[in-house]
Amino acid sequence: PEVLDVALLATMKRSPQMGWELSLSPAQSALITIAVCSLANAAQLRRTNSTGVKVVLPRTFLLGDNASIEARAREAEELAKRGSAVEPKSFETLAGQTGITNGLAALNSTGLVGSGGARIFFLFLSYSGLHHVNLWQAFFSQAMLGKHRALLHCKDYGLCEQQLRMNNFLGLKLVETVPSQYCHDLVSPMVQLMRSALTESYSTLDKFVFLSETTLPVKPFIEVYSALTSTPNSDMCISPSEEWLWLQNKHAPTGQTAALVKHDQWVVLSKAHAELMVQRWPHVRDQNGGSWNVPVWPNAQHQDYSVSDFGQLPRGVGRCTDEWAIFGTLYGVVMSSQAQEPIPGLNAQALSLEQDQAKEGQGVCRTFVTWGKTAGNYDTRPVAQKLKHLLSCYPHCLDSHPAEFKTMTSQGLLVLRNS
Repeated sequence: PEVLDVALLATMKRSPQMGWELSLSPAQSALITIAVCSLANAAQLRRTNSTGVKVVLPRTFLLGDNASIEARAREAEELAKRGSAVEPKSFETLAGQTGITNGLAALNSTGLVGSGGARIFFLFLSYSGLHHVNLWQAFFSQAMLGKHRALLHCKDYGLCEQQLRMNNFLGLKLVETVPSQYCHDLVSPMVQLMRSALTESYSTLDKFVFLSETTLPVKPFIEVYSALTSTPNSDMCISPSEEWLWLQNKHAPTGQTAALVKHDQWVVLSKAHAELMVQRWPHVRDQNGGSWNVPVWPNAQHQDYSVSDFGQLPRGVGRCTDEWAIFGTLYGVVMSSQAQEPIPGLNAQALSLEQDQAKEGQGVCRTFVTWGKTAGNYDTRPVAQKLKHLLSCYPHCLDSHPAEFKTMTSQGLLVLRNS
């Protein structure tokens, strides 16, 4: 297409080190255009060069070991030089090499449509734009085609829209802004992000990762992808039970506890949980009354359980909504007389209610967040100890926000990389 020819010329002018000459045959031009632009819908291209020989771009051109610009450019150049037909590999062979079972390419970060394996949706919450875009760009550059999608919710929609018009290297999709307020309700923007992401989700193994505007990736994309897609379950970093809200229920049997579980906001949800959040949150958040409407566990796991069975929780619970509402919406207030309550759908399959473990966190923590030594999960405390000289507060963070990194060192990065 003419648009791609223009893009190719502009790219070559910016990158003379690539070694391409501007006097190209049609076949060379088309092949290099695809190498530069990484078009998902160009999995196979046939063009006739000046000698009349058809050049076929194999399906593997945009996948697997050929996922980088340099690798695709080298292959394109070799194909153009040989002027010979290259038979594409069979779909079965390709699927075995790439792990893609339902097609050649899933939706990629630019939203091009295809079908494929699991994809990670990176869901950013921001006030006025994403920080450290260059570092996220380096992280996403490692991703195989179609394995991720990035969405952004901004409190200041107009400012973010203007920024993305000028520069959107990450292919961010800006969702419509919904009202939010710190501590009172940051969950509605999270649900808005999930609602938009689900319209582009085509695999039951897709994952939905929540991130702040200042979050940074510290591990390679392939490691993050492999860890998050290795199971169909969700991950929540659950706070020590001494930080939960313990409720009184006069009608409960003797010995039965009722707990509103506290957790970090930065959860990783399965597709099933993302769909359930979108479905239930409007009922939980219903502002017609003075209470939150929440399910009750373990009754909530029954198939015939509906929003009409929800219990009521006073709004003045003394906890920020994002610290309980994800677990509370998916599972509810936990009422149990057992020491361990099974929680299906989480990678941590059981919730400990034992008082002798009240100071220990539970669950699986995928994002490092710390308030210092005395608060947080068992996963984050040892890391915070090793990084204390880099943190804005330690051992006690008394502010309403967690610790920030004042600076970073190679050793600090190694600690995070190995966590």
